[in-house]
Amino acid sequence: MVAIHGTHPVGRAEKARRTKRVQRQIDSALCDVPAYVTQRITSSPYKEPAMTKRGALQKLWCATQKELDVHIARWLINDGRPYNTVVTEDFRNLIHRATGNLDGTILSAKTYNIILEALFARFCGFVEQLLKDEFAAAFYLPFLNLLHDSCTTGSGKKGIGVKPLTTSRIETLYGLDIEPMVQFTMSDTTPSARKISKLFEDSIPTDCSMHVLNLCLLYGLGPKLGMRENTETVYALDAETQTPKKERRVCTVGGPFPRGAALIKKIRALNNYFNRQHSSRRSER
Repeated sequence: MVAIHGTHPVGRAEKARRTKRVQRQIDSALCDVPAYVTQRITSSPYKEPAMTKRGALQKLWCATQKELDVHIARWLINDGRPYNTVVTEDFRNLIHRATGNLDGTILSAKTYNIILEALFARFCGFVEQLLKDEFAAAFYLPFLNLLHDSCTTGSGKKGIGVKPLTTSRIETLYGLDIEPMVQFTMSDTTPSARKISKLFEDSIPTDCSMHVLNLCLLYGLGPKLGMRENTETVYALDAETQTPKKERRVCTVGGPFPRGAALIKKIRALNNYFNRQHSSRRSER
């Protein structure tokens, strides 16, 4: 019922209440080990016969069912495993053997979805606090925001809505309004972006590494360190041939930045060197 009426105020309030309850369970399950052991050293949910053999290790505590659900859900999320991993008979036997409780239940799909939403809300809270701290440390000066669009094409009309969608989503999730700040939207739709699926593999991602590097170098460096000059293509009259000739002219206020150009060339050459296949294999070793 809550999922069906998720847009209703009552449904949103019930969803928020469930999320807060699960977040408390997550915080309790992820607390420090010494406090965790001290808290549960005298109480155990399962009754086991006492071990009378001298020198034998005794089980002082064990996780509750709610704590097991939290840890199993975090394992699935962090390792990118599907939920079907925990519904097999072998995994059920493993949990029964590890806990010693044959009546224990396995994490249900409904509970997993609730924990997933709570963990995402917990992550958004951490990111929001981090952004607020960094914003305060920067004396509330505007950020340079790089918006990465890897879904739409550069020639299509869908790309126009990327910027307002990204800014509104950031404000909703992290409570930070980047609308009045400097923004640069990048569309990763070049031919090299066809191999973007390799970024999700275990191999070293080298196909699209130049995109982020160019953005940081060309648009993130200040004038003191050397920012790349803005240029324009103009047609000037050649004095010898008296014909129009295409020329590249610097239009940046204050003239070109030779130091910045030299710095960018050096770092780009360094990046190209490490992008080679033999360099990647050497880095792996």
